[in-house]
Amino acid sequence: MPRVRVTDIFIYPVKSLRGIALSQSSLTYTGLLHDRRWMIVRADNGQFVTQRQLPTMCLIRTGIDEHYLSLKSPSLMPEKPEILIPFELPLENEMKAQVWRDECRVLDAGDEAGDWLTDALKSPKPLRLVAMAPDFKRLQSQTDRFGEQAAIFADAAPYLIANRDSLEVLNQRLAAEDKAIARIEQFRPNIVVAGLEPFSEHDYKRLHSSGGEYTLQLHDRCERCTMIGINPDTAEKYAEHEPYRTLALFNAMPDKPQAAAFGENASLLRGDGQNIGVGDWLSIDRELEE
Repeated sequence: MPRVRVTDIFIYPVKSLRGIALSQSSLTYTGLLHDRRWMIVRADNGQFVTQRQLPTMCLIRTGIDEHYLSLKSPSLMPEKPEILIPFELPLENEMKAQVWRDECRVLDAGDEAGDWLTDALKSPKPLRLVAMAPDFKRLQSQTDRFGEQAAIFADAAPYLIANRDSLEVLNQRLAAEDKAIARIEQFRPNIVVAGLEPFSEHDYKRLHSSGGEYTLQLHDRCERCTMIGINPDTAEKYAEHEPYRTLALFNAMPDKPQAAAFGENASLLRGDGQNIGVGDWLSIDRELEE
């Protein structure tokens, strides 16, 4: 059974804002601890908002401590560069929010956070920051693809796993055409591994910790969108729809030959509460049987 090494771990506390690189994180059935725990929505209809609508979302940094979420962006909000949002939100702040086809009961983080985000992002519509209501569990709407486990606010499966060797091949092709190379952050993975043949991650089914403490199931390719073409340091779009265009030429969705794919959607089969760390060695298996 082949082995791979974990090279990077990322969480994105607020959906579509800048992520945090970690040396280790706790695995849960809804994703890595604190991953996509919050989401930005329109105040008028509760519809979720991402970099597709507001690319400068990538310029807002997130931070986590024991009791607070922090949002920070000196470039967007020089007069008030940082705000803190408590983890515990008043239950009376409940509202409805929509993430793709799923309607969720959420708690509004309050006027300060909503006003700060609206101003920072120069949004034409007022925004609110929300967290999932503690007694609400989002159901998995695509159980045929991702099993029973649902994420908090991630688009599809609770985890996205990427292969560094695949990124290297993509960048070789981009460099050959004098295009800007891509960074792993553009693909917003949770767990990045190295040691596989490029794009062979699509052929495997499970990742196991060396001691058997946890198992992740790989479900299917992650179909990418235009967000991968946004420079995470400037919020500017790369020219000629790159790296999406080049990626789609040689790693497309099986049923959509013009749709680029990168990474594998995944869920946790066992090991809730176990830690995964950079440098860990994992076994990877082509079979579903344990």
